[in-house]
Amino acid sequence: MKILLRTGLGLLAAVEVMLGLWTLVLPMSFYANVPTVDLTPPFSEHLFRDFGGATLGLAVVLAAAAICPERRLVVLALLAYMSFSAPHGVPPRAHAGRE
Repeated sequence: MKILLRTGLGLLAAVEVMLGLWTLVLPMSFYANVPTVDLTPPFSEHLFRDFGGATLGLAVVLAAAAICPERRLVVLALLAYMSFSAPHGVPPRAHAGRE
C-alpha cells in the first residue's frame, strides 16, 4: 500500500513540477494554450510567474510526502493539493459583457 501511495504522490508532484515550470518560464504560452485561462484577461506576466512559483512549492510538498510518507506530511500534502485543485472542478461562469 505504501508503494502505491508514494507512486501517486510522486506522480502528482511530477505534474505540478511540469505545470509550475511551464507557467514560471513561459507564462504567455500557458496563458494562450490552457483552455479557459484566457477568459481572465488582461494577461499579467507577474501573476502567472507567481502562480508558477506557488505550483512548484506545492510540488515540493508533494515530493517530500512521497519521499517520507509520514502520516501528517501526507495528509498536509494532500490537503494542500485538494485546496489547490478543487476550484478547478467548478465550471467557469460567463462574464458580463463578454462574448
